[in-house]
Amino acid sequence: MEKKASDFLPTERLELSAGVYTLRLSRYWQEKLLKDENIDALSFYRKLMLGEEIEDQVFKNTIGSIFYGMINNAEKQYSIKEAEDIAELAIKEISIESLQTKIVCALNAAFMTQDQYEKFKELEDILKENDEEEAVKKLISSNKTMH
Repeated sequence: MEKKASDFLPTERLELSAGVYTLRLSRYWQEKLLKDENIDALSFYRKLMLGEEIEDQVFKNTIGSIFYGMINNAEKQYSIKEAEDIAELAIKEISIESLQTKIVCALNAAFMTQDQYEKFKELEDILKENDEEEAVKKLISSNKTMH
């Protein structure tokens, strides 16, 4: 079966009272952010994943610019003001931590292979379960199938 570019285009959904927004950081936006804003999304993502210290203002500016790139990757294009309004609404409705988590999940999708992303989503689903013992069993059996 022939693969198409669109076969693996994972996104993160941001559902708010004003609508549903698709978050996806395309290669175009990665390059645009680097060229126009000197923001290296991959470097930022690595720092997040490694738990490196990021200065507060740098974090806010970087994640805001990345959010702007993510939200403008669908059919509708948003101005900076509209993107700021969407982010503020998200903070009010789902919290700043949940918005940041959605942005990081969209970064995961941007920088993982399809197989890595599928395993990540599987792990995420397992960790969301209320039954801790059952979640651990699934995690162990999932890990066995990876080898």
